[in-house]
Amino acid sequence: MLNNYSPYRLLLLLLPFTFFACEMKQDVELDLPAAEQQLIVECYLEPGGQYKALVTKSLSFFESTQLEGVDTAQIVISSGDKEIKLQNLRHADTLNKKVYNYWHPKEVKYEEGKEYQISISFDNEIKVSGKTRFLPIAPILKVYPELRTDTTAALFVEIEDNPREENYYRVVIKSPNPQIPPTYDKVWADDNSNRKFTVKTPVIFKMGWKVAVNVYHIDKKYYNFLKSSQQARDANYNPFMQPATIESTLDGATGVFTAISLSSDTVVIE
Repeated sequence: MLNNYSPYRLLLLLLPFTFFACEMKQDVELDLPAAEQQLIVECYLEPGGQYKALVTKSLSFFESTQLEGVDTAQIVISSGDKEIKLQNLRHADTLNKKVYNYWHPKEVKYEEGKEYQISISFDNEIKVSGKTRFLPIAPILKVYPELRTDTTAALFVEIEDNPREENYYRVVIKSPNPQIPPTYDKVWADDNSNRKFTVKTPVIFKMGWKVAVNVYHIDKKYYNFLKSSQQARDANYNPFMQPATIESTLDGATGVFTAISLSSDTVVIE
C-alpha cells in the first residue's frame, strides 16, 4: 500500500496549484525613480609614493556594476602656501592593485603633524573638500605566535599606544608571497588604559609562514569610513540587514582623503 504522502499523491495535489500559478503569471512594470549619481573620491597620501586620486561616480543599479570615471575635475592638494595640482592622467598602483585617474609625480613625504587640504572643483567651482594630517607612527613593540596545533597559530601584535589620547588602528597581516591573499585586515579602537595596545588574530596562520605586519595609525574619520564600508558590504550580501550608509571623510562626496602613518615588521611564524 502507498504511503499517504507518496510522490504520486503529492503530484495530484500540486497540479491544480500549478495551473492556477500559470493563469496568474503576468508582466509587471515598475516605475522606479532615477537613482541620484554620487561622486566618489579616494585619495591616500602615502609617504614615498606620488600624489594620486581616483574620482568616479555611481551609476544606476540596472546600468552597470562598475563605477564611471570622472575626468573633468580640477584637484588641488595643499599644505600651507604650497599647492599641487593633480593632472588627469592614469596611474597604476601595482602594489595595491588600483588604477587612479589623477596623478602628480611629486613624492609624498612624511612629516608628523603636517596638515593637508584637498579641493575638487568643476568649472572652477569647489564641490568637494576635506583635510587630513600625518599622525604619529605607532611603533610595533612585539609580534609573537600562540600555537594552537602543530601546524597553526594565532598572532599577537603589541602596539605602542598613548593612553592620554583616543587612538585608532588598522592592522593588516599578509604574506609577501603574491600567491597567498591578505589573511587579516581589521580596524581597532584602543581602550585608553595602557601604554600598549594588543591585537589578537584568529587562528589562520601556518607554522613556517613569513608574514608582513602593517600597523596604520588612523584618525576617527577614516576609522568610521572603514567600519561603515564593511557594514555596507555585509548588508549587500544579507537581504535581512538594513542598508548601511558609508561615513565619508569628505564634504561634498562619498569617499576618503587621508594621510598614511605606517609601521611595519616582517616575522616568521615559528
